[in-house]
Amino acid sequence: MQKGDYLFILLESDESVKKLKGDKKPINSQDDRAQILSALKFVDFIVLLNGIKISKEYDDLVEEIHPDIIAVTKNDNAIFHKKRQAKNINAKVISVMERLEDKSTTRLAKLISLDF
Repeated sequence: MQKGDYLFILLESDESVKKLKGDKKPINSQDDRAQILSALKFVDFIVLLNGIKISKEYDDLVEEIHPDIIAVTKNDNAIFHKKRQAKNINAKVISVMERLEDKSTTRLAKLISLDF
């Protein structure tokens, strides 16, 4: 087994997305998001983050999975926590892409005239 052999996606609950982005989010449910992501051939595991509310619970999960690499979006709001988690398990944090502001679900909803 080599680094990068498996891709885990940790998928936030609908409740967590609502807290972070407001009552009208998410537009797509966690189950729908998981189904779409599972269709990507390079995704090996999707972990549904239901009931995780505090940093310690995230830390415990990351320690259990024990990835070699924690991939983040450039300017990730939670980069401090991810770097701390990586340090705890001797992993690397790698920025894999920039946030696609013009491709956001919020922008798409506005384009089709939903009230967001």
